[in-house]
Amino acid sequence: MASVERTAYPRFKRIISEHELAQFFTPDEAEIAWARSRTRERPEALLTLLVLLKSCARLGFFPDLEQVPEPVVARIRAEAGLLEDVVAAAARRSVERYRVWAREYLGLVHDPARARKIAAAAMEEAAPIRASAVDLVNVALEELVRAGLELSGFSTLDRMAASVRTRVESEICARIAERVGPARDRLVGLLIVPDGERRSPFDQVKEPGRRATWSRFRQHGERVDLVDGFGDAARWVEGVAAAKVSAFAEQARVLSVGEMLDVAEPRRTALLACTVANARARVRDEFVVMLSKRMARHAKRAQEELTALEQRHKASTEQLLVAYKDVLTVLKEHVVDERADQVGQGRLDDALAVKRIREVVETGGGFESQLAEIEALAAYRGGNWTPLVERFFRPDRPTMFKLARTLTFVPTSRDRSVLDALEHAVASRHLTRELIPAVGVDGSVLDLSFASAQWRTTVCAKGQPGMLVRRHFEAMVFTYLVEELRCGDIAVVGGEDFGDWTSMLLPWERVEPQIPIFCQQAGLPDTAYGFVDNLRDQLTKIARAVDAGYPDNADLTIDPATGVPSLKRREGAERTASAAALGAELDRRLPARGILEHLARAAHWTGWWHRLGPLSGSDPKLKDPLARYVVTAFT
Repeated sequence: MASVERTAYPRFKRIISEHELAQFFTPDEAEIAWARSRTRERPEALLTLLVLLKSCARLGFFPDLEQVPEPVVARIRAEAGLLEDVVAAAARRSVERYRVWAREYLGLVHDPARARKIAAAAMEEAAPIRASAVDLVNVALEELVRAGLELSGFSTLDRMAASVRTRVESEICARIAERVGPARDRLVGLLIVPDGERRSPFDQVKEPGRRATWSRFRQHGERVDLVDGFGDAARWVEGVAAAKVSAFAEQARVLSVGEMLDVAEPRRTALLACTVANARARVRDEFVVMLSKRMARHAKRAQEELTALEQRHKASTEQLLVAYKDVLTVLKEHVVDERADQVGQGRLDDALAVKRIREVVETGGGFESQLAEIEALAAYRGGNWTPLVERFFRPDRPTMFKLARTLTFVPTSRDRSVLDALEHAVASRHLTRELIPAVGVDGSVLDLSFASAQWRTTVCAKGQPGMLVRRHFEAMVFTYLVEELRCGDIAVVGGEDFGDWTSMLLPWERVEPQIPIFCQQAGLPDTAYGFVDNLRDQLTKIARAVDAGYPDNADLTIDPATGVPSLKRREGAERTASAAALGAELDRRLPARGILEHLARAAHWTGWWHRLGPLSGSDPKLKDPLARYVVTAFT
């Protein structure tokens, strides 16, 4: 049986707040007057009718009077002006009559047969894409509320969900097993423990991969070879909802080899196929995580190296400035002497000036040394750390290209400039020369507009248009490949987290007929022009309201020169003496409790342990689940 706490089935909370009592269980004057006219001012009947009315309005069905919490009854009794000794109780026939009156007042239809029919249809439609019976119950509830029907009992919906889910999953499993075909024997071989081994291949496939680090690249590569060795697992589960595939894989993950052997065919084959397909996608995601972490580390180290270089070059900069000052001094004297010669006061020989300049440069370390220093300083000016990435990328270069050949990348938009650059880098990886042409594999000029100005300055060869510095180009390509993978502009074929998200979108032919229904439910215009006009009107109203409140807004200021708004920093008020006294008194009165006590009390009052349990959403098969979950959480 599905756990009612994990569904959206309405029920009374263990603790009902004052806000909920005021919002949902407080009858207004019209409701009280209506109830008085129906019950002829009899106190017990009046209270019973109002309790049924407000309970049904909140829950969507009529609970037993014994199930209504006392705070709800007390609030209704007080609002109706009844004495405290009046109780909500009535004969069975009277309760049925009160229910009929309440349904008429609320506009609620009591038609169990129609409700079951609508719920079954909703479950049938949702079963192929919903993972558990809990989801099917929630879908049925939504449709019943939309139809204005009184909700069926939870046990009825639960039995329907279990029946529909079992039948639909049987059909899905049969379809998957049929697609597996000849590979079925190889999948069953996963459950056989090889001689001399303690674990079966099934345990290796279903276990989560170890942390994706660069040092474990070989281990991840072996996992890829293992799961890919079974064939195209993606084709086996093609057309099956991703939620279903993940649910089947999770069910198989918690089963041992012996328990899997007890599962009947074709479900066992389907569980194994989904496990392999899930593992196949997971190892590809782990590869992307490894690549992302590694390139992020290279970028961070390059920036740190730039900071260190700037500190080291500080002395070089001062030395170059001294040498340059001496050169300017010599040239200035030479110019002065030339002017003096023009007026007849003699002339300094040009060769002597050049000789003195050479002496100044040689004293500072020589021409080659100072030119190298100048080029080094120029390369990293403006905080340009991109030329430094290559030195950290170099040791990982073979592994990076191996990973690029292992994974298959596809663009999710029309822009494939990064992938074109990657293909060019892969095609040129065997070259040893410093420069390569900026021409792609198809013969067209590479589009490097995706790169920043700093990267383009680094990778483009100076003085040789159309040529790229190969080492820097490779580092740039993998840097932007990671960025595109993170934002979803590039996807990995067969991946899950980094897979092609566009394949999950519904085709326009299915979406277009549903737009008017969705817009009606969301309260939006169903035409493009109407949507734009509605949005413009909302923004205009908000802008006018903000403008109108600006003079009285002491926290917001707008710079008259730049027009830039800014919020003033608020200073917290000092803690008053009464607040300090209250805190001290609370500390004195609150008893000291252990962590286990706090967990147990929180579980009792909030019911957080209901959120745990089997993956199917069913109730846990434990004698005392609260205690077991509390102890597990404490551990």
